[in-house]
Amino acid sequence: MKRRIIFFLAILASLGAAAQLRIGGFDGVSLNRYVIDTQYQYDWRYGKTLSVYQGFSLQYDFCDWMGLRTDICPYAEKGYWKYRTGAFDKFSYDIDNRYFQVPVFAVFSFGGTRLRGHFGAGAFGAYWLFSSRHGTVEDPVDPAVSVDFSEDMVFDDTRDRRLEAGMAAVTGIGYRFSGNVVVQLEGSIYHGLTSTTKDYMLISDPRYNTLTTVQVCVYYCF
Repeated sequence: MKRRIIFFLAILASLGAAAQLRIGGFDGVSLNRYVIDTQYQYDWRYGKTLSVYQGFSLQYDFCDWMGLRTDICPYAEKGYWKYRTGAFDKFSYDIDNRYFQVPVFAVFSFGGTRLRGHFGAGAFGAYWLFSSRHGTVEDPVDPAVSVDFSEDMVFDDTRDRRLEAGMAAVTGIGYRFSGNVVVQLEGSIYHGLTSTTKDYMLISDPRYNTLTTVQVCVYYCF
């Protein structure tokens, strides 16, 4: 029993000696895929949108190969492009949805002292901050005429679910420069498990976001 306690304390001491805090920021691009059942809207299509992905990152390494990481993205854009086919193919519009997003990852790394790979898995939570749309639609008086428009969306508590949660994963490669600076090139994916819409008016219309990102992350290690 005594040997086990000594062994356990030795492991804790080694982890503490190797523990390291790193703080940084990331900048990259994101691509959102909006999953929806078009149901009776057979001539409508939903496309992916490319946007900027930026934020801050904090990671605590318990040892050389394992750490805990959280990112803060103040404006994660999860928009989509909606367009019509057939006789009304000139009608389309872009929806801009912005979220405050915070993922948490368990991160595992491997490799040498300077060049190291990493991968991580976890979960994320997000809050829908605002939404807007712009594009070209049919005139309500004469459907054959197209009209350009731009407007901010008003959230409806009976329809819109503003809290989002889901699974998250990240992988990449990093290089430690002389000193305490680490630069990482990585990709991540955030798959929503909660629908952006609620069931209302006896209608079930689930819709989900899947955000894929590629970014460069720069850390300063303490």
